[in-house]
Amino acid sequence: MNELVETSRQPVHLICDFTHRLLAASAPRLEDWRVPLSDKLGTSLWRYATDGIRVGEASLAGKGWMDAHPPEVTVLTERMDHRDLTIRAGEIVYTRIALSDGSFARLVRDGARQELA
Repeated sequence: MNELVETSRQPVHLICDFTHRLLAASAPRLEDWRVPLSDKLGTSLWRYATDGIRVGEASLAGKGWMDAHPPEVTVLTERMDHRDLTIRAGEIVYTRIALSDGSFARLVRDGARQELA
């Protein structure tokens, strides 16, 4: 899974669904980051969450996120500039993925509406 994310042409990243620890990121995602991937791998990205991402997180259970076949969930986020990275304003789409060890990951990709640069 990590290799698929890392080689994607889309701005995507993969996190642990429960801890938000970064598992992998694509080169296009890293274009908005000002630190190397190695500095963030294995660390939680939760501290960078915008208000929109926090609201989206709180709504997951009500949208069937923990079901056997969860739907993709789209959340709206505002722009956030941190010294480490930028989150662009727009839609973010979450896809829940079961991993071979029984844990779950969340593929995070930009949605249809995204601000330009």
